[in-house]
Amino acid sequence: MVLSIVAACGSATKRLLPDDQANVDLPAPGDDRVLLVGHGAAIELAQPTSVARIGKAAGPNAKPWDLITASMRSGSLANAFVTARSGATPIVRPPVGHTLADAGIGQVRPGPDGDWQVATEGVVFPFVDLPMFAVSHSSAEEILPIEIVPSIWFNDGPFPGAIDTMLTIVGPLDEPLAPTEVSAPDQTVVASDLSGTPRWLENGYTHDGVAWRQRIYWSPDGRFIVRYQAPADRTHEIELLRTAAERIVPEIRLAAPTSHP
Repeated sequence: MVLSIVAACGSATKRLLPDDQANVDLPAPGDDRVLLVGHGAAIELAQPTSVARIGKAAGPNAKPWDLITASMRSGSLANAFVTARSGATPIVRPPVGHTLADAGIGQVRPGPDGDWQVATEGVVFPFVDLPMFAVSHSSAEEILPIEIVPSIWFNDGPFPGAIDTMLTIVGPLDEPLAPTEVSAPDQTVVASDLSGTPRWLENGYTHDGVAWRQRIYWSPDGRFIVRYQAPADRTHEIELLRTAAERIVPEIRLAAPTSHP
């Protein structure tokens, strides 16, 4: 059964006190904290957890960029709502019977204006209109500690391969990968556009008897690979992930070093 990401939250709100300044120390290379910054807020996610825009579903005074978290850190589903407004202290509605950490919230403090950006491992990229998990990767591959998914579930999901249907990001790379380096031995290139903007290549393969597609995008400087994978017949999920990838690819970048007065 797919779990809903919406659970009861307390009627009281918790207003987090502002720091002396809104300068935010973004995670440096090697720091796998995941922050969302924008709309006057900086939100550190407690891994593992997921976060998504909830928008008007949060209430009559909500804005499209308001957020909900979903986490099983405590062993049961816990949600928290985040309200962020430029020039105001961020507000969190904590879950009933849970701490903010149970709901995947680490720290919340004032931050920069503008639309939401994800910051982790010295990298910054746009927060897209899909749920995102903050996770820990133990792989030797240089994967950022996030997974962007078409929907949120905490079990195997509603279709074969749902739990592995996602977008991930590799980088920053010292050298761009050649097209011949992004296909595994059991994969076949089924489509590509290596002269367009953005550059991409699509692999086809079979896993557990199911046909899959994996699309690889190169960032303009070649230092990042944005890739997604989904069963070939899940055209709706593929379109959602394609749109997300093409939003991230042109804007992903190294974070500028934090400066303090």
